[in-house]
Amino acid sequence: MEKEPHKELTEIEQMELERKMVDLAFENSYAMLTTSMGFEEFMHESLSNGGSGDYHKTVLAHDPHEDLTVEEVQSIIDYFEEKEEYEKCAELVQVLKSL
Repeated sequence: MEKEPHKELTEIEQMELERKMVDLAFENSYAMLTTSMGFEEFMHESLSNGGSGDYHKTVLAHDPHEDLTVEEVQSIIDYFEEKEEYEKCAELVQVLKSL
C-alpha cells in the first residue's frame, strides 16, 4: 500500500491555521479564567467535549502551571478589546483586579 504524499500547507493556509490557533488560545484562556476552572478540569472538559485525542483544542494564551501575571491578563484583555468583545474585557478586568 502506497502512502499519499504529504500535502504541504500554502503560506496563506499556514497563516490562517496560526490565526485560528491564536484565537482558540485566547478563547480558552478567557473561559478558564472567568469560570475559576482549574487546568485539570479545563483539560477534562475540553477533551470530553471535543472527543478523545483532540489535544489541539487545549491551547492557552497563558501558562496554567505558573502564577497568573498582570501582563498575561492584560494581554488577553487587549486581544478581546481589539476584537471589540467588551463584555469579555469587563469580566477579565475583574480577574485583573483580583490579582
